[in-house]
Amino acid sequence: MSSQPNKSIIDGITCLQTLASSSEPIGVRELARQLDLQPMKANRVLMTLMSMGLVTQNEKKAYMPGPGIHVLAAQAIHGSTLLSKALPVIEEQLPCDHIISIGVLWGDKVSYLVHAEPNQSFSQSIIHNHLYDASKSTIGLLLLSRMQDEKVMAILGDQKFEKIKDKLSFAREHGYSKQHHTDPLEVTIAIPLDEKSDVAIAFSRFKNSSPNSVPLKLEALKKLGNQINGETT
Repeated sequence: MSSQPNKSIIDGITCLQTLASSSEPIGVRELARQLDLQPMKANRVLMTLMSMGLVTQNEKKAYMPGPGIHVLAAQAIHGSTLLSKALPVIEEQLPCDHIISIGVLWGDKVSYLVHAEPNQSFSQSIIHNHLYDASKSTIGLLLLSRMQDEKVMAILGDQKFEKIKDKLSFAREHGYSKQHHTDPLEVTIAIPLDEKSDVAIAFSRFKNSSPNSVPLKLEALKKLGNQINGETT
């Protein structure tokens, strides 16, 4: 039996992910171009996904997520031990003066499972998640720092790696990642949620108003991570 990855399954999932993350419907040729597929192959994949209710077409014959996506989303949320633990704990923290995020690495992007902003409803913190360049994300930097440099370069490319290698070294040395924002003067920090999973949690854009700002937020972030993991401190 072959142990090689099944290319058809990979193409199907990649097509579905691309449509699900797009803000507008995509035509078959544009989708094929984005994914470097032959248009005939892309069309065959889309027809299969349509037959399962995972993809549908608009009046212009462009493709977009179908009703089956909502079923998958609901099943994923209900089956997620991470979200069942994290959501009640984070909801108790709101409202707060900074962003609370939980994210995972997906290729060269970070997917935010939770992105709770100040003065935002809790439901918005879940439905407004998005994909973000991992090299620009504090959560992304933290998760990338847990890999060997060679793997990071394979994911991001040499040019992006050179820009962030010092930040990766900082994260490896200190156990958390940090980025400063210059306008306004704010800081974002991220830590691993635990040592077993590739999930990170962050406090974003809090005021760096004193030398104790980062240490205090880091302590609070670790405490929040322990609460999500069901650990008492």
